[in-house]
Amino acid sequence: MSRVWFITGASSGFGRAIAEAAVAAGDVVVGAARRPGALDAFVAAHPRQVQALRLDVTDLAAIETAVEDVLAWHGRIDV
Repeated sequence: MSRVWFITGASSGFGRAIAEAAVAAGDVVVGAARRPGALDAFVAAHPRQVQALRLDVTDLAAIETAVEDVLAWHGRIDV
């Protein structure tokens, strides 16, 4: 069974590297970024495994909403 990853900062750097490794392992990634458009090519390359959402991690209400969205979509967050 594949794992569901919720990764902040997934559009670049360390977050992007983790997202790419998770996808390569066959897992599902919900990538969060302040500018989710930066994830468009990654989502297009892996439409069954990657979803992007806008998230400012300094906004606690937005974090709660994002977690609720991921749980609604996938039923769980593993990592």
